[in-house]
Amino acid sequence: MSNWVTSGAALEPPQVLHEPSREQLLEEIEDLRAALETRDIIGQAKGIIRLLAATDDDRAFTLLCQISQDTNRPVRELAVVIAERAGIGQLLPADVMTSWQRRTDSTTQTSAASPPL
Repeated sequence: MSNWVTSGAALEPPQVLHEPSREQLLEEIEDLRAALETRDIIGQAKGIIRLLAATDDDRAFTLLCQISQDTNRPVRELAVVIAERAGIGQLLPADVMTSWQRRTDSTTQTSAASPPL
């Protein structure tokens, strides 16, 4: 029975794993924090959309993405607008309202077509 020692096969030296630097670790922590904040705010916006459109989580996220595309706003930025405006009872910006009405008129009842935000 032949093995790597007796077969004469050349072995590659093992890869040396380098410890990340302090700066790399701090950057990774910051990236993870930002991702968690983004996830949280998008979750809040999805919850608001679910209530207003009387829909499920998947459809709420789809609406969030569609309105984001329609208004040329990043999903996270749109989620912040929805959550903040809902929190203080303000109407959504006109471009978001227009997209909301267009996107919900064909799939929901009239009560969802005009969100009370």
